[in-house]
Amino acid sequence: MTPQLSPMNPNSIKTRFTHRFLRALKRLRKNKSRTATSSQPSALGQYRKVKLAADASMAAAVGPRRVWSRAMLWKIRSRGFSARRRGRRSCGGVVRRRRSVHMGKRGGKLGFGGDRKTKELRRLVPGGEAMDLYSLLDETAHYMKYRDV
Repeated sequence: MTPQLSPMNPNSIKTRFTHRFLRALKRLRKNKSRTATSSQPSALGQYRKVKLAADASMAAAVGPRRVWSRAMLWKIRSRGFSARRRGRRSCGGVVRRRRSVHMGKRGGKLGFGGDRKTKELRRLVPGGEAMDLYSLLDETAHYMKYRDV
């Protein structure tokens, strides 16, 4: 007897992620076969390409409703754009300003965004630098949920 496969919901996040990720892996494999065999990429380079494909697939599957997915897609697209222009520009990086939001002075600096843990969280969540604490926590929960999928 052949095992019965359960029907998959084509609109689910997992299905969209799987399709996008498999397409990205197929493209990576096709590009790998086109390159010359003398210049073999390192294992670390291959790991980074697969991780980038997974991150882009996950962010695209979630869609533009969440800040972290828009930030991740923007970061991936701008990284490719800056890598192409790197030969023409003397300044090769993007300057980011980090801001802290302080609610007021009650015996010192109390507020959101000033402590070490919040700064680390802003660094980890894509697009977190520009969010207030409540939005940051909401986006972090959503980001973690879809990182575990």
